Amino acid sequence: MLQTVTGAGSLTERARFTNSALTFNQSTTVGSGSSQITLGGSSGDISVNTSGNLYIYNSSATYTTGLSFGIGTNNTGTSGTRIFAQFNGGFAPTSGSATFTSLGINPTINQTGGASGIVRGVYMSPTLTALADYRAYDFDGSYAASSGSAPTYGLNIANTLNLTGTQSGTHRGIYINPTLTSLVSAGQYRALEIVPSNTNAWGVYQSGANTKNHFNGHILAGTTTDQSGYQIISAGPIYAGAGHLLVRGSGIPASETSSAAIRLLNTIGSETFDLGVEDDDEIYIGTGNAGQVAKINVDGVWDFPYGVRNRQIQSTPSFSSNNYTAVLGDEGKVLLLSNGGTAGTFTIPPNASVAFPVGAVIDMAQTGSGQITVTPGSGVTINSADSATKLRVQYSTASIIKTATNTWLLVGDIST
Repeated sequence: MLQTVTGAGSLTERARFTNSALTFNQSTTVGSGSSQITLGGSSGDISVNTSGNLYIYNSSATYTTGLSFGIGTNNTGTSGTRIFAQFNGGFAPTSGSATFTSLGINPTINQTGGASGIVRGVYMSPTLTALADYRAYDFDGSYAASSGSAPTYGLNIANTLNLTGTQSGTHRGIYINPTLTSLVSAGQYRALEIVPSNTNAWGVYQSGANTKNHFNGHILAGTTTDQSGYQIISAGPIYAGAGHLLVRGSGIPASETSSAAIRLLNTIGSETFDLGVEDDDEIYIGTGNAGQVAKINVDGVWDFPYGVRNRQIQSTPSFSSNNYTAVLGDEGKVLLLSNGGTAGTFTIPPNASVAFPVGAVIDMAQTGSGQITVTPGSGVTINSADSATKLRVQYSTASIIKTATNTWLLVGDIST
C-alpha cells in the first residue's frame, strides 16, 4: 500500500522499488502474529514464519530439486576459505539428554511395485577436470578430554535393517565403486586410506565376533609391492594367536602358485618348501627343486620317494673324574668320546634324572686311546650281545637305543 506524506519534515528512505527489485534499506519485519511471507504463488516454494523457521518445499509430486544453491560464475578467489553452505549453530547443554543435529536428512522412502530407482541420503557427483586436493567428505574436528567416557564418531552408520520375505537386495554401509579408466602408478588411487598418528590407534577395528570379511583381490600387509599370483602378500610373519591358520589347497606340490597349500620360499636363492593335501587324505611335502620328497597319510605312515638322509650333529663332551654322563641334548648326536690315554666311563642316567623318550638313539665313537665303558646309572639296564659294554679299540663306534623306561640296547663294535 502506498500513502501520500502530507506532514512537514525530512523523509527517511525505507524501501526502494525498481524495475527488477524491491530493496529494504533498514531492518524490516514482514508479517505479524502467525502470518508469513510466501514466494511463488499460493503453493509457493519458500515459507518464513515468525518462529524463525525457514521451510523450502514444493507442492508438486514430480519436482526434481527441493533446495538448489548456485551462482552464475565460478569462485576465483586465490586465498582464504570459500564456503558455499555453512551451519554455525552451537550446542552447549549442562545437563539432560538432548541431542543436536547440524544437518538432518530424514525422508520416508517407500518404493513398491516396480520402483527400482536409486535412493541416496547424500549424493556427491562432481566433475573434476583439474584439481590439487579434492575431498568429497572431510571431517576435521578436534576433541580434548582428560576424563569421562564420551565417544566421538567421524562417521557413524547405525541404520536398522529388517529384511524378510523374498527381499534379496544388497545393503551397504559404505559403497565405493569408482570408474578408473587410467592410473599412472600403483597406489595412486586409494578408496580408503587410514593414517593414525598414534601407536595405540586402530586403523580398522571389528568388534562383531560373527561378522565376516570378504576380500576378492590381493591383500598387502606391511608392503606396497604386489606379487602376481598371490592373494596375501606380507612383509613380516603372520601370527594366528590362540587360533589356527587354515589354508586350503589340493594336489601334489608342483608349481609356485598351483597345487601347494603352503609354500616356504627362500627369496635369496631358488629353494622352496611346499606342503600340499591330496584328495585321499595324504599330506605331501616337496620342494620346487626336487618335486615331492615325502608324504604322510592319516595313519601316520611316511613314504620317502628319494630315500632318507639324516645329517647328524657331532659333539665332544668333557670328562670329569674319568666319567661323562649323558644329557638330554645328546639324543640324535654322535658323541666323540675321549679321555686321552686314560680309560673312562660313559654313564646312562635313570629316567627319573634324564627323561629320554623311548626310541632315543645316541651314537658314539672312541677317539682317544683310553678305553670307554658304557655304564648303567642307578636302576638302568643295558642289554648287549655277550653283555659287552666296552668300545673295542680306538675309533670303534657304537649306538645305544632306549627300549623302555630304564632299559637300553647297546650295539656296535663292542667287547667285554
